[in-house]
Amino acid sequence: CRQVVESMGSLDVVVNCAGITQNQLLLRVSDSSIEDVLSTNLAGPIKVCRAAARPMLKQGAGTS
Repeated sequence: CRQVVESMGSLDVVVNCAGITQNQLLLRVSDSSIEDVLSTNLAGPIKVCRAAARPMLKQGAGTS
């Protein structure tokens, strides 16, 4: 996000679109696969929003 602000002047919008799935039976899905899905689908978007919120709030946006 810092690079966007430095090169473009501001960060006005974030498109947070990523996700993975494991096409396996529940009993066959490994713990590692579950962790990969949760990391990408849950933690990933949270980290993107957190990173984007800092410059957006600093410029007086992203509050509504």
